[in-house]
Amino acid sequence: METYLKKPIFFFLLFVFYFSHLNRNHTACGYSQYKYTSERYYMALEDTDHVKRGFQALLHSFLENLQKNLSTSILLNVAANTTDVIEIENRHHKLTDLSSFFQYSSEQAALLVGKIELCFEITKNESESYLRKWEEIRWSLQPSISTEVKALVDEYFIEMQSFHTMFSDIIDDFSEYVAHVLRSVRDIFIEYADIQTDSFRRFKATKLCYNVYMDFLQQWSAIIFKCTTATDLNTAYDVYTTSETTSRHVMTQLEFRMQRLHNCLASRDYRMRCQFLRNPERDLSKLFIKLDELQQYFDIKIKRGRVNSNRKRRSDISEGRKSIELKLKMQTNRDHNSTAGNENKCIPIDFPYKYMSTNLKKCFDFLLWESK
Repeated sequence: METYLKKPIFFFLLFVFYFSHLNRNHTACGYSQYKYTSERYYMALEDTDHVKRGFQALLHSFLENLQKNLSTSILLNVAANTTDVIEIENRHHKLTDLSSFFQYSSEQAALLVGKIELCFEITKNESESYLRKWEEIRWSLQPSISTEVKALVDEYFIEMQSFHTMFSDIIDDFSEYVAHVLRSVRDIFIEYADIQTDSFRRFKATKLCYNVYMDFLQQWSAIIFKCTTATDLNTAYDVYTTSETTSRHVMTQLEFRMQRLHNCLASRDYRMRCQFLRNPERDLSKLFIKLDELQQYFDIKIKRGRVNSNRKRRSDISEGRKSIELKLKMQTNRDHNSTAGNENKCIPIDFPYKYMSTNLKKCFDFLLWESK
């Protein structure tokens, strides 16, 4: 008797499990559960942040190490109990290490540029993927869904388009600025490394010349390094970090809205579950405010005086709406913030020859130099 009772109970439990599992993967209207923000986006953020931290650490202790490694007083103390050959070799290695540092730092700056540009591009693509998903839902709405709800989905889609356009424009501005700063650092460092390599080929390797030349390089390396990494590089770090934080927030909010749309269309209780569709401008207002804050931060940081540009652009978009067709055609105009063409003022013209003392010039084959 117990065996016969167990079989119906077993099949009943199996039946319940099957349909509960089915319900978790398919909504009532046939919409599949929305997939979250891609792993590629988060991996790009982590990878870029890792390279950025490495680059910052590389530059962090340079001035302190420069003082230790190129101090002639320290070298003289070390050399007191060494032969002249060992002493000269030691100084030779320190000079080549200095050149190698700037060479390697320029390569790391170039690497960071590539990572940041890729990360910004993936961020824009991720935002666009939400827009495409929303559009797919628009075109695949069930016939049972009322015309009113479909129109509301269209209205919300227009607002999403406006947001994506503005978000992409700001990301482009950030990417352009940060990449320009890092490329400037890269160019200055590689130029300075090349100057050192070229100078060393003309160098007369005597103990006295090493002393004078190392003092010269210690002074000018500090000047050029400080000039290159002073304000703009720190600003670029801040701009990237702020944009990263904001983009994470934006993705979380877009993800939430996509899931809410799925829940709305799956519930059939449109009056209660789809209230947010009735006023898309209000529903997305906090995200637009976040973009305004991001733009203001950027304008203040780089002193461009365009603090209210996005707010005005946002107002123009809202006031100009006459129909869905008109809204679909609306495009926002991007302010181009090209910083290209800035001259490299960290390495003086005709450096280093014209900035050397008379005694130091005697340590080089100046005939070759002056014939350049």
